[in-house]
Amino acid sequence: MNRELIENRLRTQRLGRDLELFDEIDVSTNDRIFELAKKGREEGCAVVAGFQKKGKGRMGREWLGSRYEKTLAMSFLLRCAADPRTALIAALAVTDAIEVFGNSGSIKIKWPNDIVAGGKKLCGILTEYREINGEGCVAVGIGVNISWKQLPDEIKKTAASLADEGIVLKTEELAAEILNAFEKRYEQLIKDAAWIQDYKKRMDGIGEKINVYDSASCGGRIESARIAHTGICEGVADDGRLLLRLEDGAVIALSGGEVSIRKE
Repeated sequence: MNRELIENRLRTQRLGRDLELFDEIDVSTNDRIFELAKKGREEGCAVVAGFQKKGKGRMGREWLGSRYEKTLAMSFLLRCAADPRTALIAALAVTDAIEVFGNSGSIKIKWPNDIVAGGKKLCGILTEYREINGEGCVAVGIGVNISWKQLPDEIKKTAASLADEGIVLKTEELAAEILNAFEKRYEQLIKDAAWIQDYKKRMDGIGEKINVYDSASCGGRIESARIAHTGICEGVADDGRLLLRLEDGAVIALSGGEVSIRKE
């Protein structure tokens, strides 16, 4: 990893100013952030890697990466209380960062925090909260598929890369722009709810019929999850909850679940 490439693009006040770089890291970048938090490192410290051996996804899933891919794995530290909106802000920041390099409009946010292109997953985000030394700590973890060299066909069916969308960039450049974008969006989150309109504009599935799966009850395995709700996606509330219009016209707000767009 090239430190100079990141530092030359970095415009933040705090985020990424304390920076660890790895070509390959043996633990997840989130776990490394918590190690740094225990050592007293300040909010904004960041870890950026080209490959992580023990990447994690939502609901305890494994984040699949390989040396056949060009990927970005990064995490940074927030010293704050747990807030589910942080994951939404992170997703919005990733789309902000990608747009710096070009975006045809095909890249969307699948609620709450997956980035997709053509319905295929391009980026996964995992926010984790722990109390360390009596203080709340949040690790914001982001994994982006940049390009493929060789990949099994079964994974290609569900995964996308930036290169697939015609976006060519260096891993370090994207990391810097994500840090820039997140710091700006996080300030919006603290001050007001203005960010939510931008999130809605980039949200996948608004106006479409979707299924919400109860995957938490089956260990995150979407293929064996039951459908908890079906309805028309109305976007998100100011607190980040998914708004779903049911067949009887009632609108409910959901704070969890795995969303899949239902194809009629």
